Amino acid sequence: MRRRALPALLVVGLLAAGCAPSPSPTPGLTPGASELATPGGTPTPAPSAGAVSVELPSELRDGAWAHVDYPSGHLAAGLLGRPATFTREPGEDFLTNVTVAGQYLLLEDHPRIEVIDVVSGGTVGVLDLASLAEAGHELEAEPVEELRIDSRRGLAYYLSSGTKGVVLRRFRLDGSGSVRLVTLAPSRAVEDWKYSAGFGFIIGTDGDVIATSCSPRDSTVRPDHRCRVYVMPPDATSAGEPSILPAGSPLPCDLVAAGRGYVVATTDSLCHQYSSGPGWLGEPFFVLSLRDASVHLVERDPASPGFWPRGLIEIDGTPWLLGEARSITMLYPDPYLPYYQAVWVDLSEGGGFASVTDLLPWDAEPEPTVNALLHVYGDWLLLQPLGPAYAACRLGDQEELGECPVGAAFLYHPADGRRIDLPVGTYADDSRGS
Repeated sequence: MRRRALPALLVVGLLAAGCAPSPSPTPGLTPGASELATPGGTPTPAPSAGAVSVELPSELRDGAWAHVDYPSGHLAAGLLGRPATFTREPGEDFLTNVTVAGQYLLLEDHPRIEVIDVVSGGTVGVLDLASLAEAGHELEAEPVEELRIDSRRGLAYYLSSGTKGVVLRRFRLDGSGSVRLVTLAPSRAVEDWKYSAGFGFIIGTDGDVIATSCSPRDSTVRPDHRCRVYVMPPDATSAGEPSILPAGSPLPCDLVAAGRGYVVATTDSLCHQYSSGPGWLGEPFFVLSLRDASVHLVERDPASPGFWPRGLIEIDGTPWLLGEARSITMLYPDPYLPYYQAVWVDLSEGGGFASVTDLLPWDAEPEPTVNALLHVYGDWLLLQPLGPAYAACRLGDQEELGECPVGAAFLYHPADGRRIDLPVGTYADDSRGS
């Protein structure tokens, strides 16, 4: 399903989700974007008390990382490039999700989300989604529930369904200051748009929120089936007048990224027929200009691996969507699991797909290496090299071989080629299980 009973907790906090503006340059996020902390028992090294810090550029200094050790449940978190500054032992209620957003750590025990400042270790606030949701929300078997975080501005956006419709609200990270922004769909008791390309929202690189409202083709509530697109600045008190897509335009499905003046989405052709997530089956990406409502599609080879969007960057004005190549067949084992090869998509007209490894300006290993995308921090990619020895280990008897060897993780800035190696214990991998 596109909308889950539990909230789709998406970090679109500008630094954490890869949607940050840069000096020249992104889920949320995005995510993604950046949903889960590192699960233990994977090749990612656990935080170490002896980890050495590394000096990072100013735009990376408030990016957090988090690692949960399973099955113990011990949580450690810190700032990127630095050892853990926050730890917590599991309590009676085991956390169902741990998320990083900028310098914040979000600990979810649905419907309660505790927001912690990794720098100070203090609790910023607790979001009680049950009380923040629309009236009647609790009566639905599968309610609409989607939360996105703008960490730079300390704001949360929550889309929920109720008796008065599917409503988008904004509030602070402590739950105060709730503002009802826009109703994107009618009450599901009147007409259910949940499994159509009916509605969604995302946070752009400048903090603007972009929301879509598209009535199904058989709708009687809104017979004008053209999509409405709302653009709301972070201080908006209401949505204002929407732009309307031309009749016959492709309909956006999952909104996966937003840059300066455009939105990236999957199309509606397959989005509500499968539950694997945005971009899974190889359908085209839909790129919508917010300036003139024009649309173009970035086509994909149907035989290519599935693509899971993770973030967005811009290089010399060209938008690139970053993500993972995930196999859509179980016939052949992926030798790099639980990692996935990092790939990116040129979203300009006529653009296409390429491996991040193929575009790196150096040969990191004497033999071909796959780079896994661990995280997108603004315009920086956190990459994990995986050489032939790792693949051989994964396909062999791991009980005999022990932990499979991985290369040293590094930060890479595609616009200018800068590389920063990170010491063990100063980063984590949030890519698993998202």
